[in-house]
Amino acid sequence: MTTTTMSSYKVLENDLPSCALHQFCPVDTPAAIDAFVCYWKPSAVILLESEMWPNLIMISSAKGVSYELSIHPCAL
Repeated sequence: MTTTTMSSYKVLENDLPSCALHQFCPVDTPAAIDAFVCYWKPSAVILLESEMWPNLIMISSAKGVSYELSIHPCAL
């Protein structure tokens, strides 16, 4: 599980199963995202935000990682 802010981490920290690992996602720059994706080798990326992370989407997709974008209706 990744989050981008401490406040979002605090919302879910007590609800994560003990087997879950949390990491903060890096800033959406090509070098940072490429290093992150290469290190963690995710099988999927699911974005649950109203913000777009274009480098995360493009780099993950180029490496064969599937992704899904779920936008909360209030964010539209």
